[in-house]
Amino acid sequence: MIDTKRKYGKMKQDDYDYLASTFFDNKKQKEKKYSTTIIVAVVLSVVFFSCLLIFLTKKSTTTQALSLYIGADKTPLTIAFDFSAPGSSKLRSVSFDLGDMDAVNYKALKFSVKSEKKATLPSSMRVVIENEQREKDAQFITDITMNWKEFTLPLEKFSRINSWSRLASIQFVIDEWNVAEKKNTFFIDEVHFSR
Repeated sequence: MIDTKRKYGKMKQDDYDYLASTFFDNKKQKEKKYSTTIIVAVVLSVVFFSCLLIFLTKKSTTTQALSLYIGADKTPLTIAFDFSAPGSSKLRSVSFDLGDMDAVNYKALKFSVKSEKKATLPSSMRVVIENEQREKDAQFITDITMNWKEFTLPLEKFSRINSWSRLASIQFVIDEWNVAEKKNTFFIDEVHFSR
């Protein structure tokens, strides 16, 4: 009988050991799977947010790189003139100091213009760009009306300017001989260099 108890006792112990090892091995495998799932989730989250950050940064950088806006104020520039008054100046102007701005990678100067009053004949404006070497050139825009109109001046048209790496100023000039109405106001907005 003792042998039988030992035999059954031994079997029971073996069964317990087997069941315990199976239970703990399964538990370890579940913990391992759980740990692996957490690691994968963390890695995917980091990759997703990194890609999102790169996309948003690249998008804003690209937008900024396509256009370089001049002037911090959100209100349009105003050039009021009255050439009909005796002894008045024969021109009015407004300018931007560009402070050695590098425009080598840009292709055009863009801006919008409108007139306060309706003119009987088209009016014109002179746009002057000057660099730090005192190279200066001008282009004329015409057909300024009471409605906003965007103008694009290719920089290659300013042929007297050889260096675009250090621009000093942009000037918008109204000459008496170039406007139909001798008393008026011009508004200039959205001044920027574009690619």
